[in-house]
Amino acid sequence: MPQSGASDLRELVAEPHAIVLSVIRKDGEHAPMFFLRMPDGAVKVEEFDDAFERPVGEARMRQVAGAIRRTGADAVVVVSEAWSSSQDAIPRGGLPGDARDARDVLVVAALDRSGGEVLLMTDLRRRADGSVEIGETEQGGRAVMFDELRNAWGR
Repeated sequence: MPQSGASDLRELVAEPHAIVLSVIRKDGEHAPMFFLRMPDGAVKVEEFDDAFERPVGEARMRQVAGAIRRTGADAVVVVSEAWSSSQDAIPRGGLPGDARDARDVLVVAALDRSGGEVLLMTDLRRRADGSVEIGETEQGGRAVMFDELRNAWGR
C-alpha cells in the first residue's frame, strides 16, 4: 500500500480491492482482513477474529479500532463482506441483512488519521453452483459503521 500523505486513499484501496475480487472469482470467497499502515509506511496485515456476535460489522470495527490504538497506525484498509439494503426496507429494530432487498456486497474501505475515507462496494451474487457473479463497484461516501475507527484517532 502506498503512503497517502495528503491521502490518495483511492490508491490505497485499489490493490486490495483488485486482489480480493480475483480471489472471489477463483475461490468463491475470501478471508475478511484489514491492513494497517504505520507512520513509517510499513504495512501490517491482520485477519478478523471469528465474530459470531451480531452485528458482525460492529465487532470487526472494535477489533480494528483496538489495533489502531495498539499500533499507532495512521491508515487502515478494511476488506469484508456485508449486507446492504435500502434504508426503508430494513424492518424496525432490524439490520440490513433482515431487509427484503438485502444484498451481499464486498466492502473495501480506506480511512486515515486525517479523516479521509474511500468506500468501495461491489455487489456479489452467489449462485447455486458455488460460483459468484461480481456486479458493479460503487464508490460511496461516509460510512457510519466506521465511526469506531474515527474515534480511535480522536476524530
